[in-house]
Amino acid sequence: MSNYNHAVYVFDLDGVITDPETTTIDVAVVDHISDMLASGAYCAVNTGRSYEWVESNVISAFEQHDNSNVFERLIIVCEKGGESLLWRSGEFTLQPSRFALQQQACQAVKRIFEEHKNQLSAMFWDATKRTMATVEKKPEANLDDFKQQQRHFIDLLQEQLEYFDIKIVPTVSAIDVELPEAGKHAGAELIYEWIVTSTDVTHDTFICFGDSSGDYEMARYFAAQGAKTTFVFVGKPSVTFEEDVRVETIRPSAHYATGTREYFGLRA
Repeated sequence: MSNYNHAVYVFDLDGVITDPETTTIDVAVVDHISDMLASGAYCAVNTGRSYEWVESNVISAFEQHDNSNVFERLIIVCEKGGESLLWRSGEFTLQPSRFALQQQACQAVKRIFEEHKNQLSAMFWDATKRTMATVEKKPEANLDDFKQQQRHFIDLLQEQLEYFDIKIVPTVSAIDVELPEAGKHAGAELIYEWIVTSTDVTHDTFICFGDSSGDYEMARYFAAQGAKTTFVFVGKPSVTFEEDVRVETIRPSAHYATGTREYFGLRA
């Protein structure tokens, strides 16, 4: 494992810290991140999830370890760069960013979903999002059913939102509509700005964990800053992305959170 004094560990959330079928937190992974923080590591979570979801599921899991004194070494970027959580004066505080989607576009996505939701039984509108629009897989829904409905909903969005300056991004458990400038690379930009200003130690190594081509953009961003960068890909082999020669890619044999555990040598 890399020297904690110089490495930053950056995790996607869905499919890396959670199980994509149930969207439940993998306790072994969260426990290990908590141990890493306690050992001096700087860690980041870079997700499309909302603050409310992260607070209920991720922050609560970390706080069970009663190690709040180390949270100053943790940043959680929500909604693909829309806002971030930082530990300030003994509590997590939410900070908006420059990557938020305009409300008019959010309302247009919601209208389309409401008009067609009888055809979209495997998903629901995420009312907790504030800086992007998301329709998400229901926890009890079959993943294959969701994927089929996901493709249909994307077709509807492309037909009806052509005049908005947006991008439509399918993920393992959702459809996100966001600013063209938003994304995992935007979250990586906020993480990098935070790490440069939060410590006097030079962090020259970034180890990123993801399960999608969008997650790879985190690694590409850090490599572009001149950092030694590794991308631990825990997605399915069918997912492809154009690799950057500056990034080392590691592919555990297991997928999703099980692959994250495999990389760290953790038991379930």
